[in-house]
Amino acid sequence: MEDETQVAKADALWFRGDRAAALALLRARARSRPDDHRVRLALAERYRSIDAPDQAGRWGITVEGWTTERERDRAARLIAASGAQGSDLASFLALPSGPLPRAVEELLPAVDEYRERFRQTARDRSTAPEPSPLEDASDAALAIGALVFILTVLATWAASALAGDATVFARWGSVTAVCVMTLSPAFRCVRWVRARRWGRAVGYAAVTVVLATVIVGLIANGVAHDGAIVFRWER
Repeated sequence: MEDETQVAKADALWFRGDRAAALALLRARARSRPDDHRVRLALAERYRSIDAPDQAGRWGITVEGWTTERERDRAARLIAASGAQGSDLASFLALPSGPLPRAVEELLPAVDEYRERFRQTARDRSTAPEPSPLEDASDAALAIGALVFILTVLATWAASALAGDATVFARWGSVTAVCVMTLSPAFRCVRWVRARRWGRAVGYAAVTVVLATVIVGLIANGVAHDGAIVFRWER
């Protein structure tokens, strides 16, 4: 009867718009009476209604068949982030004394998986390379290359308006811009090689090789046509 009164009080607070007070009342009651599924379910339902799947899963996990897969996943992540284990886990979930409920036992592998993810993230952050001048050089190469391209476009437009065809100038200006921009992935490749991050290094190396191949092909094209870059469909 007293539990029904507490739920009714929480309902009244909730419908008056004082959701924080309603949740606090139900949490306190759930902790003082961990075996009362009525209060626990009322609390979990409130969290579900405000789209808080981690808390809905936390408080509803012991209600057989009530939680969704998303809520169980978010609850596992929440437990892993809290660091609660053993008796601390029972306290964190406000469980009654005795063995862990089956639903909680079934959740533990997912909790362990999230803990390993968090540990890996922490390791990655602790081994992150220090800021490198190569990053600044890479950013500068991109900026300068973009500036060269913009100036080429403006100069081409002006030359076309005043003196006629400026195709040759436009194409060589664009090649120059790409040449400068190619330094950006090259610098980043070197940076990640030094940091022994081979996956990233290979990615930037691939971009550098592709751009360099295009540049060499365009330069060879220009040399073969007396300084004018001529595309296949123009021949």
